[in-house]
Amino acid sequence: MEQQASKCNLTIAQVAELYIKQEPRNREKWERWAKEQTDLQSKGEVMFVFDEKKIGGQGFPWNWQFKTVDTGRWATGAWKEVHFHSLPPQPNKNVLFEVAKKVLSQLAVPSSLLLSGYERNGFGLVLAVDCSLIALSTFISYQQKEKLSPEESTHLRSLFESSSKDKELYRKFSLAILKIRHENDLANIILYSLKDQDYFVCVFRDFDLFDRPFYRTMPNLIHKEFLSWPLIEHPETASRPEILCERPNCSKSSGYSTNNQVMEAYKNHKGPRERSKEDEVIQTSKKFWRENLEPQLVKEIEQEMDEWIQNNSNKNQDETQEKRKKVTEEKIEKYSGIMDEKESSIRNIVHNQDFITLKKCGKCKLVGYCSRECQELDWSRHKTVCKAR
Repeated sequence: MEQQASKCNLTIAQVAELYIKQEPRNREKWERWAKEQTDLQSKGEVMFVFDEKKIGGQGFPWNWQFKTVDTGRWATGAWKEVHFHSLPPQPNKNVLFEVAKKVLSQLAVPSSLLLSGYERNGFGLVLAVDCSLIALSTFISYQQKEKLSPEESTHLRSLFESSSKDKELYRKFSLAILKIRHENDLANIILYSLKDQDYFVCVFRDFDLFDRPFYRTMPNLIHKEFLSWPLIEHPETASRPEILCERPNCSKSSGYSTNNQVMEAYKNHKGPRERSKEDEVIQTSKKFWRENLEPQLVKEIEQEMDEWIQNNSNKNQDETQEKRKKVTEEKIEKYSGIMDEKESSIRNIVHNQDFITLKKCGKCKLVGYCSRECQELDWSRHKTVCKAR
């Protein structure tokens, strides 16, 4: 008996193939949409630019440069791997893959472009559920409420039960989407109703980024809902957004993003960089204590005790031990305060030692580089953005 299957991934090559094999009239939609986006270059904050000559009728913006919110760089548009999840599971892997291809023939391209505002997000995700679209959208809408009333809970459950043969689907879907939401650093996912063959975008963060004509008018997303379910905090595996040197292979940074909306969910966050830096703070602080403060602490205790013993020769051993205990506690309290201040200073130095001032490109003023060398190495990529401005 074949095992049921619920998850599969389409590689970048497979996603590209799906686009290439779609009907010419569908590619024409993307080409028209691409040309319509050129006016975005002259409106306020520049979101993307491209060299129109390089599109060459492809439709998909291979040569577009997108302004990213997680690194501050301009990143070249590219296909992304797409993860496909099915609820309930399909009878076997072959059936699952056929369902995924059918769904992603519509959604592979928009799923890729929904990630264009991020350099670090590596894959898109489509969760296909065998229930009505209204059940899925109502579930997401209700997440904005602090607490559901008994009537709302009953209504939500009935939407799932009335549109699915699986009476446990509501519970399974709740667990699945919560796991996806909290274990992955995803800005959005696409929720697809297998019953209605319809879908919408569920946005976990940076909703304002997606609430723009660029996404709203995209083929296969036009007239589709964008529903917000904002993350309060991000997974531990996620790094805080930084403003990085424009050259992709350079990790030098001018500091964390200054976009308050983007950084809100990272308020108390410690991603890989922060944890690495905190380890360095701990090790540096321990070394400073061991090499500097601890010897001084011991020296002061002994000096004070020697002086006390000379002036109190009539005291017995118990009294001497009691005095030593008191002196030790006082000195530890004194040097703990000194260490706290020093650790705070070490933390500021360690966390900011990699941050530098990035110098803006003298022509377009849109990007920053850590050095002239990085600017020269990145010119072949950056010139599309620079000349467009």
